[in-house]
Amino acid sequence: MIQKRLAILAVGLCEEDHCVIRQVLSRSGRSLACTATIAEATRFLERNLAPVILCESNLPDGSWRDLLEAAAIGRRPPNVIVTSRLADDHLWAEVLNLGGYDVLAKPFDGCELFRALSSAWWANEDPLSSTAVEAPAFL
Repeated sequence: MIQKRLAILAVGLCEEDHCVIRQVLSRSGRSLACTATIAEATRFLERNLAPVILCESNLPDGSWRDLLEAAAIGRRPPNVIVTSRLADDHLWAEVLNLGGYDVLAKPFDGCELFRALSSAWWANEDPLSSTAVEAPAFL
């Protein structure tokens, strides 16, 4: 049974990344849930709502592609943002072409992280909205 808990889910990210994300979320009222693997993320998603997933490109039990596939269940699957220290145009194009939402380079820039999380959150809330249109901030 799904609980009505809304969280941003971070998968495979390090504690330093968690701190930056929590700082960006600190005034938003949004919570951060953290898992290390796709298997843990899948179990979390079975019990909780997470409109946005931030995931490392390479995970201990697969890749962002595997997580994207595992998360694509339900009526409104989460928007997946892939993170990588090696973010480039090739990764960005691949993520978007396979149904991911965005790619963020690490280390995170707080303003860019805020923009991506806000946009992904509201695009999930209103799937008819265009990512080309500036989404309202979720703070």
